[in-house]
Formats: sequence, structure tokens, C-alpha cells
Amino acid sequence: MQWVGIQNIYQLWRIFLDRIYIPTLGRYDNQITYNHLPQKWKDITTMVIQKKEEHLYDYDCEYLVVDNDIGIAKTREIIYRHGGKCRYIMIDDDITFTRRNIKYYGFESNMEMSKRNFIDSDYDDMISEFEEKHDTGVVVCGCRLSGMPPYPKRYTDTSGGVMNAYSIDGEIFSEFIDDIDFSYTKDSTFTVEDILINMEILSRGYQIGRFDEYLYCTDFGSVGGCSNFREDDFVKKGLEMIMEKFPTYIEILDEEMKNGQPRAKYAWSKLLKDSPNDKNKASLEEFFG
Repeated sequence: MQWVGIQNIYQLWRIFLDRIYIPTLGRYDNQITYNHLPQKWKDITTMVIQKKEEHLYDYDCEYLVVDNDIGIAKTREIIYRHGGKCRYIMIDDDITFTRRNIKYYGFESNMEMSKRNFIDSDYDDMISEFEEKHDTGVVVCGCRLSGMPPYPKRYTDTSGGVMNAYSIDGEIFSEFIDDIDFSYTKDSTFTVEDILINMEILSRGYQIGRFDEYLYCTDFGSVGGCSNFREDDFVKKGLEMIMEKFPTYIEILDEEMKNGQPRAKYAWSKLLKDSPNDKNKASLEEFFG
């Protein structure tokens, strides 16, 4: 085992991305995300594990050990702060990726099928494009969920809804992370933290990039992780808390269910547009004078 130390170890082939974090619980023998990564990305991976499972892990990667039973929301906050001003990717431990045919965006078809599982070069392409978007000031960049119908645009950064697998530009995020109220992380059953962090970012006028060409796949409800304790009531309680803070940008749909959990509608673009500090709006005003 290699253990996390000072984050100043760089390799020549690496340009900006410093680390891939995989928060994991109850899946020491079934590391889907890590096992699918190409070796050069495994080399900069840190698994985030709880003390009670520390003795169960023997993967050739670095480890960040956190307290027991703190919940995924607190775990993510720890990762945000540990990542600091670096550029890093956070991926749930049960994720695989697929790539959609670019014919859906008006280009010549680049594969025989509508989409296919990632090959090693697809990871390089996706991460490289995340980096390019960060260079333009996008603070978080991620993928759509596999199984969703094709979106008209290959990429958008005027919305939100990035979950489960996303890249963060810590240099930008660190500018306002201390202004975020993370008191919700005291509740270890809070499991809609990705939704909340999206809203926190958009409400401050920062863009969130989302690719439709790169898609993440996950088995909702599989054994391990938050599935060990997540219940519909917990999810609904979390959504209600978010609705109290952002009342005009979320609607809970009690009558509909998705993967056994309450559904909701989110006004991501409106939240960004309504932000008094809309960075995109400011740049457009500068462009047009």
C-alpha cells in the first residue's frame, strides 16, 4: 500500500490533473471503477476508505482514511478540502463509462453502434476535454447518465446535474468553498449531496460543464456504498432540505419514482441565470461591449 502524502508528485506525461478520488464503502472486493481504469490513471488514484475497512484493502494505489460512518456527504467534503487547489476527479466506486456516437450532434458517425463501452483512449479523451473546459473557467465538469436519450448538444455549460463522476478545478472551487454551509454533512444519512453542491456552485454564477458524448453507468441499489443505508425517506428528506434553501429551483415529484427513489425536477439553467454573479453573463457583456 502507498499512503497519501504531500501532493507534489508529478509525472512528465501528466499536465494538469493531479488526482482521481474514489470514495468507497463495503466494496473492497468489487472495485468496478478502479478495475476499469487504464493503468496510468490508476497510478494517480486515491481510494477514500473508512477506518473500519482499512485492513481489507490491498490495491496498488494511495489511500485516504476517514472516520467510520460519517456518510457520503461528509466524505465528499473531506475530498474537496483534501484536493485543495489541485485539479482532481471524484468517481463513485461502481462506475463504468460509455461513449456515444457523435452522429447525434451532426457529425459523421465514428462507430458502428449508437454507443460503446470505453476503451483506454476514451478515458484520455474525456479527461483531456475536462481539462480544456477548466481552462475556460468551468469549475466542475462531468457526464450524463447512460441510458438517457441523446441531448441536442454534445456539451453544455449553462446547466447542472453533474453527479457520481466529475472533475473539479480546485483553484476556482477554493475561491468560495469556505462560503458554503456544509452543516448538512453532520447528517450521515444525507445522500443528495451532489445535487446540493451543483446548486451551490450555480447560485454563485459559476458554470458546470456536462458532456453528452461521455456517459457514466451505475447500478443503482447495488450492494455496498450508500445502498447499505439509503432509504426513500432519507432521499426525500434531503430533497426537502434543498428545496428550503433553493425553493424556486427544485420540484419534488412525489408521484414518480426512479430507481426506487423520489424524483425531482431542477431548474439548473434558471439558477445560473438568476445568479447576481453570473460569470458567463459577465463575459458576454464584455464581449458585446
